[in-house]
Amino acid sequence: MKKNILILYTNYGTGHYMAAKAIEENLKKRYKNYNIEILDPLSYSRPIINRIFEKIGTSIATKFRNFRKKLYKRKMYKDYMKNSLFFKFCIQLFWTKKLKKKLLNFNPDIIISTQVGPTGLIAAKKNLFHIKLISVFTDYGIHRMYTVCHEFIDTFCVPTNKMKEDMIKIGIDKRKIEVTGIPVREKFTSTERQINKEEKPLFLFLCGGGLGYDNAFRYFEIMLNSKIDFNYIFISGKNNKLLNHAKRISKKYKKEGEILGYVNNIDELLQKTTMIFGKPGGIMTSEALNVNIPICAIEPIPGQEINNAKFIMENGFGFYVKDIREFKNLLSKLENNEINLSQYSKNIKNHFEKFNFIEI
Repeated sequence: MKKNILILYTNYGTGHYMAAKAIEENLKKRYKNYNIEILDPLSYSRPIINRIFEKIGTSIATKFRNFRKKLYKRKMYKDYMKNSLFFKFCIQLFWTKKLKKKLLNFNPDIIISTQVGPTGLIAAKKNLFHIKLISVFTDYGIHRMYTVCHEFIDTFCVPTNKMKEDMIKIGIDKRKIEVTGIPVREKFTSTERQINKEEKPLFLFLCGGGLGYDNAFRYFEIMLNSKIDFNYIFISGKNNKLLNHAKRISKKYKKEGEILGYVNNIDELLQKTTMIFGKPGGIMTSEALNVNIPICAIEPIPGQEINNAKFIMENGFGFYVKDIREFKNLLSKLENNEINLSQYSKNIKNHFEKFNFIEI
């Protein structure tokens, strides 16, 4: 029987959208006759207000990191499953007649959400629809907003067995939890890397997803100034100021490499990458690990990215450097051949739980 499936995301960074696209790709391949649509309900409902929220969130994440760290510690990782005044405020703000009409006209049988905002929005209004609601996690840790309105969510799709165990411990019904990995597009899973061992290692330095990330420059320049013999690709994201700054820095050193802005062929670049350096967003982390590439997580944004960095380190999938001193220590070990990166790739290949979405 033909079904209508609505996949929800938000524009807070590129990761949630990429996860939604990965789910769409997966479902269209398996269910040829389903009607599948992707929607950012917050932008659709109140585009101007959502844009303001996005800018505030980006500023807090990049310029007020200590404030965000305290906020998450006090609010997001305590009192799981209890109601939140901020959550209730956002439901009132973004649940508009325009959005309600859109949903009723599409008449979904299943709604799949890749971000807690849309998940909570639909869960709070689920009595208006006869739907199955699926919440897909895109990071390697949970926080309070994932569990608000949990009783109205039919299925939680989580990345790892450990996260399933953690959710059961805080009271989520284990029958609702499926271990699926984090959604990535097929091009990140379909081929094995072919790297010539005689070539120099290629380090891919990611400056922070689609938005670009200023703090990366300190680490990038230290890496260029190291005695390690490597080539590099530096990706600055959409920020042209960061792109030009990176070009100026690179001219001071003799390392061979490329400075790129926003790219759409990250899958091709990963095929020749030895290790990734950068901010450990959930989707970037999963894309890299799906092709067995070790990651050096650099100064993750407080909150979920710290969970991602810990996940990388604790499973032997790469490294988590908290500051310049730790970064220099890592480079020294690489320079002296004290680290075998191929072993980290083997750890990923043998133990990483790849994306395998549920039957719907």
